[in-house]
Amino acid sequence: IALIAFLDMNKANDRYFHDVLTVLERRAGYMISFAFVDIGKDSDSQALLPQGRATPLVRLYVRGVKTFEQEGCFGEFLSDLAALKQGIKDVLKSRGYKTLF
Repeated sequence: IALIAFLDMNKANDRYFHDVLTVLERRAGYMISFAFVDIGKDSDSQALLPQGRATPLVRLYVRGVKTFEQEGCFGEFLSDLAALKQGIKDVLKSRGYKTLF
């Protein structure tokens, strides 16, 4: 299970969302591998963001298949954490995974 976050670390909103994801990463433990793509670094990184999509963009892959996607955030720490956590838990539960976070 892999979570890939597309962020522009030049934007305050994306830096904030990185903090939300870091908390989720600690809670998820070994169950989910997290990767952060800073598309603000250079033009090569920007090419990784799907056409017409805004940051922050989070995608969850289970066995190579995209099973969850969230674009944007609320801007309120607990709401963003709860929304991500619940969305991911629901998707994983529907695929037979037991989550402990």
